[in-house]
Amino acid sequence: GDVEHGKRIIRELATVKNEYAHFAGFEYGIKFQFREMDSFIHPDYQDRTDLKYVKRFKETDLTDAEFLELKSFAEELGFVPLCTGFDEPSIARIEKMGFPLIKIASCSFTDWPLLNRIAEVDIPIIASTATASLDEIDNVVSFFLNRNKDLTLMHCVAEYPTYPKEMQLNQIKLLKERY
Repeated sequence: GDVEHGKRIIRELATVKNEYAHFAGFEYGIKFQFREMDSFIHPDYQDRTDLKYVKRFKETDLTDAEFLELKSFAEELGFVPLCTGFDEPSIARIEKMGFPLIKIASCSFTDWPLLNRIAEVDIPIIASTATASLDEIDNVVSFFLNRNKDLTLMHCVAEYPTYPKEMQLNQIKLLKERY
């Protein structure tokens, strides 16, 4: 909920990015997240401050102008901005703001109304596969490829923090070979 705080985070990430700039072929991204608060949070819970996620989502919400300011700042510092939309109205915001990449959160991997809305957008897609079964991944890959969408699968583990022994990096090879 604070643009200056967001800029501080982006500046700090740019410092780290610049330390690794010598790695050829890498682009670094900043991921934003959109949720349409009036519909994403059930009306009965809108004013609840005792629920940590409701409180956090409400406290960190920004206007479109503020998000655009942060997006532009990230681009100025050499980042590729991407955005996760957690609901269908948020996909329209991603389009309107001109994000070059759209990300599907692992928790939304099988949210078919959301996936259908994303399929309407002409933006490359990154889909996080944490918690998804191979059958679910098969279905999502088939869905997007049959619509000629530019889809990248991202292996991730839905555990924060993720310790090295729990990263399951062997799954990257599986995904590459299967898809």
